[in-house]
Amino acid sequence: MKILFIVTSFWAYGELQIAIDFASQVSTLGHKVIFLVPPSHVDRVKANNIEYRVLIPNCALLNRIILRDIEELFNPDCVILSDFLNYAFCEKHYGLKEEDLSVFTGIIGAFDLYNFSKSGKRVDTYGFRAKEISHLCIDNYDFLLQPCPVNKVALDSSSNYFRYRIFDGIEGRSYTDIKSARETIGVKSSEKLIVMTGAVWQSSFRPYNEVKKLVSAVDDAIMKMIVGLPQNYKVFWIGPRHKPIPEKVTKMRHFESMPPSAFETLVDSADVFVSTNYISTSMIRAALRGVPIVLLANSYLKRTGESRSLTGRRESDILKDLNIVYPFRMFPVGWYSFLETIVNGNSFYKLTRRAEVFYVQEISEVIENAASENLDQTLDNLHKYKEKWLELPSIESIVSSLAQINKTF
Repeated sequence: MKILFIVTSFWAYGELQIAIDFASQVSTLGHKVIFLVPPSHVDRVKANNIEYRVLIPNCALLNRIILRDIEELFNPDCVILSDFLNYAFCEKHYGLKEEDLSVFTGIIGAFDLYNFSKSGKRVDTYGFRAKEISHLCIDNYDFLLQPCPVNKVALDSSSNYFRYRIFDGIEGRSYTDIKSARETIGVKSSEKLIVMTGAVWQSSFRPYNEVKKLVSAVDDAIMKMIVGLPQNYKVFWIGPRHKPIPEKVTKMRHFESMPPSAFETLVDSADVFVSTNYISTSMIRAALRGVPIVLLANSYLKRTGESRSLTGRRESDILKDLNIVYPFRMFPVGWYSFLETIVNGNSFYKLTRRAEVFYVQEISEVIENAASENLDQTLDNLHKYKEKWLELPSIESIVSSLAQINKTF
């Protein structure tokens, strides 16, 4: 089978990594793959020795020609969108619409990280419901690939929904792995290391004044938490930040970027991985490696005439000076309600520890608790999750099933 992967988000590397992971597995089975990516993703695709073509920003006509060329020269049996939500709105950047995919004679599908059809299309963005998403009909696609995690480990009764094991080759780390990694990084056995990450899209949020205030308040809360940690704690922040680290935060080091191999070593040396994004691929990889995870979210809602917690909490003092506060599981966009469907009853979500980001003492306690957990306990919990996870169909069986699907798109 010949498979084309179309990646349209130029700022998010997570969806690219999900596509590369799947493509790597199908390639080992003898299938041919090709990627269509933005210029920002070329280096990562090249590093994985994958054939590719490049989307041209703001050139709709040229991009349609590229699609036709791929159809004529590569003739894919199967086209997979790395994220159907991003593709639905890529007209702004590349001039492409859903109907442009009709140039392909092969079946058309997409990765679905969100179990979108069960979400009620309640996509809460920056405190508002994204009405433009309500018109999307995911059932138009011939098939959907639902990576686990973050989706629940379950077999969907629908014949064109395929849940599969993402990052299937990742094994839990050993004591030897940890010792070697910490020696490489230069972390003493008496020190506790926290790893945090930032993405480009998390630093290029909508420039609404109230959003800026909220983003700043979240960062201030995290910095306050770091200052209050015991002296033997270190924090490594990998990726962009929207503002510099305060001088008083001496426990923290910031790296704008890091090569994948170095980042893997850093994760292996970590006592805790802290994330403000439940669908972060870096967080998923760390969890599958056996690193304790702490997810920071916010359940508090505050706007004109309304102030309440969706989980029954009192208002944090940090929130008193903010006029607008919205819940989020994917900071700073929101998606608190949208992701509700995939976190409820999700055994992977239960593997993680959660804390409300505006309750600084709570975050500190949760992180210190996670850092004190021994590796054997972490791996035991991970293995319990993987018992059901390993029952999911293999990539080989999924590709075989795709070959039997009739095109309706």
